[in-house]
Amino acid sequence: MATYEDTGIWLRSLGDVSDSKYGAQRERLRAAYRVFWANAVVLSREIQRDVPNLTLHDKAHFDALWSAADQIAGPELTLTPVEAFVLGGAILLHDNANSLAAFTGGLEALRQTPEWQDALVEWTDNSDTKLDLGALSPEVLSAVLFDVLRSLHAERALTLAGLSFKNGERTVHLIEDDQLRTHLGSIMGLVAASHHWDVATLGTRLPSILGALGGMPQTWTVRPILLACLLRCADATQLDQQRAPDFLYAMLRLRGVSESHWRAQNRLASPVTAPDDPTALIFSSTIPFGPGDSDAWWIAHDAIQVANRELQSSNALLRDQRLPHFSVNRVEGALSPSALSRFVAVSGWRPVQAEIKISQIGKVVEMFGGEELYGHDPSVALRELIQNAADAIRFRRELEPKESGYDGRVTVRLRANEQQPGTYWLDVEDDGLGMSEAVLTGPLIDFGSSYMSSALVKSERPGLLSKGKKRLGHYGIGFFSCFMIADEVLVTSRQFDDGREKLRTLHFQDGLGHRPLLLDDRPADFGNVSSSRVRLRLTSDSYAKLLKLPSGAFKESLPISLSGLVGSLCPLLDADVYVEELGQTRLIHSQHWMVEDRLTWLRRITAADVRSDQKLDENLALAVPLLTFVDPNEPSLGLACITGMPSAGVATVSTLKASTVYGSSFSDEYVGAIDYESENPRRGRGKPKAGDRLFAWASHQATLNHEVAVEIPRRLYIAERVANFGGDATPIVTMRLDKQWADLDTILKHLVEVGPLHAP
Repeated sequence: MATYEDTGIWLRSLGDVSDSKYGAQRERLRAAYRVFWANAVVLSREIQRDVPNLTLHDKAHFDALWSAADQIAGPELTLTPVEAFVLGGAILLHDNANSLAAFTGGLEALRQTPEWQDALVEWTDNSDTKLDLGALSPEVLSAVLFDVLRSLHAERALTLAGLSFKNGERTVHLIEDDQLRTHLGSIMGLVAASHHWDVATLGTRLPSILGALGGMPQTWTVRPILLACLLRCADATQLDQQRAPDFLYAMLRLRGVSESHWRAQNRLASPVTAPDDPTALIFSSTIPFGPGDSDAWWIAHDAIQVANRELQSSNALLRDQRLPHFSVNRVEGALSPSALSRFVAVSGWRPVQAEIKISQIGKVVEMFGGEELYGHDPSVALRELIQNAADAIRFRRELEPKESGYDGRVTVRLRANEQQPGTYWLDVEDDGLGMSEAVLTGPLIDFGSSYMSSALVKSERPGLLSKGKKRLGHYGIGFFSCFMIADEVLVTSRQFDDGREKLRTLHFQDGLGHRPLLLDDRPADFGNVSSSRVRLRLTSDSYAKLLKLPSGAFKESLPISLSGLVGSLCPLLDADVYVEELGQTRLIHSQHWMVEDRLTWLRRITAADVRSDQKLDENLALAVPLLTFVDPNEPSLGLACITGMPSAGVATVSTLKASTVYGSSFSDEYVGAIDYESENPRRGRGKPKAGDRLFAWASHQATLNHEVAVEIPRRLYIAERVANFGGDATPIVTMRLDKQWADLDTILKHLVEVGPLHAP
């Protein structure tokens, strides 16, 4: 089998070129690389041991990458000897951190990384069984380690050239030559790591040229962008049996996605240059893919498409950078499944582009993200925006040092639109995590997706996934409720640790009827400490409907102020919410609501001031001394009481007011607020979040009502409600005895002193 020393790239740069003047320098680079190669091969053997599901990254893979680079570059492209050394080093480094040996501290060090916590959370979410995090099974440990190493290997490649180990008193290095390791290790690591970067960023993240190394000819410069493009194209096109050999494939007995990846590569032959077109590669299969192999065929198809994109985009970048381009710039048949199946053969079926698609996305969003889902309550849009803002604040709290003093705040603002009389601007602004351009144009508008369910969270904020599990949003559709009340929406954002120059605005000019515009917009009225703002344009009709208390069980909708509406939407929220109205800004809901005056809190969450109901006012006043936390250690589970009178209990889902069939969340079971699981995407009330803890709360309510000597007729009602919540109603049980109400003590005394009771 051909080795790297047989490739044209090597022979034209570091081979025994008839150049006696610089022969010593070439020999030094050759000798250093051979030692480096031997050490890297030893390190690569650890990959198969630690992550056996990964296709091979070994000596044969290194040789194959040299051959692939040679094939792609073509005979006309010549590298300087130092460039060949750097490229060869990047080949050895780019995937060699996929093992524990590449990380100082090994497994224990990896367990402390944010990436480990993220991978563990993902595995837990996808597992049907509860994991013992203290003692992971070998299967789980292997899967988590696989994910972590795949996440970290490109970053580790940046510094892997400096890897060393102690051998007694002697230190051995991956690159033994001190000068080459010290002065070329950094650029070698950058080129190696760049295979995981977006190709469009290579021109800004890599230097265009590096001068010659001391002691080397001045013409032996390095063009990092050229080398990075060559590495990524070689890596993308190395998709053949050498990486999934027959015997090892059979021995591993793989399952699931890993097995499909191995089967895909096991059937691919090494790519060849098209006989009639030297600019194209042809991938072919040695064994046809039957119907049972369709998943593997599509994996091969997708990988070949990636290779085609890498070739095309890399060549385009090289031309833009005025650098030599490659002889090969595309893959034959990559543009359609039917064209590819001429080479990557199938048997008994035909691959066609029959993916499930949604042609009218706007219609689907309207059906499942607007009134069809949430009903006719326009306040839902405001509630969902407050939820998203609160999520962003919670995420940032996880990232800020405890000593930072960061609390976070949401500001809701409503004002007239001076440019269009009769319309209004509704803003929901926060100083939370903020969104990058990639999030604005990705998870935000990906219906059914969310930042925490996207791959971006792990790359942008390692560790946040494991810390942010208490987020409010789950379904990734809340943002689209905006279009229930607005046809023009502007989302302005930056990540909280970026400057104003990173502000971007996503502008929906006409609802979901047209694609939004991404603007490099830095609005002058955007707060200096703000991270995100969603701005909705309301018509006068939308404005009037928004500022109405949902009618629900009431005879008519009642007008409500923005402050009153916001106060009723977030009874248990752990974020400060301010309202800016008529030029004044007031704190409407405090994250420390649990120490707020109890009557004031009750009146706010029930909108009692708007309802002007004397009976309700009396009931709320009577309820205050009976209010207790469902769980004092976790106030967000609820603060409520059972009074035995028609009440105004507010059901919340993740601390914000729940949706109900009638557009109102008032209930006659209790007074106060109790938090529930989300039953569905519309934030309908499911099971109480407190679970069994609600039983103890209800039992305590029975005792409290007994202690305050509630009149006997009301005790029956209270006992029923206590029992409904799973509590022990014994202290307040009552029944009729000789046409008179009697408590349990009286009944028991009668049984002892008088005799049996007959209770129809």
